[in-house]
Amino acid sequence: MNDAVDPEDLPSNYTPAVVQLTSEGPVFVADYYTLSSGWLAVRQWDGERVKLPPHRVGSISEVRVQSYGTDRDRLKRRVADSQRREMAESDDTAGMVVPNAAAATPSTSETQA
Repeated sequence: MNDAVDPEDLPSNYTPAVVQLTSEGPVFVADYYTLSSGWLAVRQWDGERVKLPPHRVGSISEVRVQSYGTDRDRLKRRVADSQRREMAESDDTAGMVVPNAAAATPSTSETQA
């Protein structure tokens, strides 16, 4: 069983993103990275890891994160946009194709896969 990722307390090495799939549309994921084979590994908000072949990925748009808290030594990282945090917490949308997900919030960077 996988542990769900909390959008209010992201692990420091996670990069949330909207992955544009060529046939399914945009998917909001908790983390992604490219494998040496060229495939894209993503972690969905429910904690499940999925590998995608390069031909299924159109683009990747990273989602802004922010640090917050009162103790500088223990700042937490979270998805900056409150609507996206709600989307990630929702059982019926997390890690699934989300209409207009790519346009909901400006990204900080975009990488063509």
